[in-house]
Amino acid sequence: MTYPQQQWQQPAPKPASTRGAKILTFIGVGVVLLGLVALIFSGIVAKSMIPTGVITVDGMPGDRIIADTNVPGELTFEGTAEAKYTLWLVIEEGEEAATSRQDVEVRDPEGNKLHVRTPSITEKSVHSVYEANALGVVTAPKTGTYTVSVTKSALVTQNEQLSVSLTDDYGPVADGIFGAFYKGLGVIGLMILGSTGLFIGGGMALGGGVWWGVAAGNKKKQREMAGYQGQGGQNFPAGQQPPVQPY
Repeated sequence: MTYPQQQWQQPAPKPASTRGAKILTFIGVGVVLLGLVALIFSGIVAKSMIPTGVITVDGMPGDRIIADTNVPGELTFEGTAEAKYTLWLVIEEGEEAATSRQDVEVRDPEGNKLHVRTPSITEKSVHSVYEANALGVVTAPKTGTYTVSVTKSALVTQNEQLSVSLTDDYGPVADGIFGAFYKGLGVIGLMILGSTGLFIGGGMALGGGVWWGVAAGNKKKQREMAGYQGQGGQNFPAGQQPPVQPY
């Protein structure tokens, strides 16, 4: 009795897997999303540091201004005890202001002269062709009506306007120099973190996607080759059985 000769057959290769590629791709997408969130949040924080509602496009007082006057002139406003108020000087953008902090005089409800401090940091609000610069900050010692008068320097060659706002409405002036400094560092840090996340996450997602595509192609080829593998070292189309060897 004769038996068919068994020939050595190469073992089937290890099936290709796309698991690692999928994990890398999804992690990359997640890092990109976190980077976008960091950039959006940095924009929100940065925007909170920019004064809004101080002037309109035509140079008129914004909705956060509680009193205003032309230079020279006088204005009054109702102050609250211990509240801080910012004095704004509105001029055309690019012009050099002639009115300084020394030209402004603030008196409390009893007629006492108050000290006008220099803002912690330089703050500016630009709208259209006009800009409002923080000229000084004053603290109201008591609740009542306050009077602000401003003289006009002989150097003034354009129209200037003085306005008053509650300091707490505006980020940097209200925060002080240290608060504004740390907020600025936070904005820079978030921007760096967001940009890095986009760069690294984008690379991970791109690399994972390429890896995923290659692994999926190899896996498909292995399935196709498995259908052609016969016995005795011969190959047969998928679904076709090899012929029976006689004894």
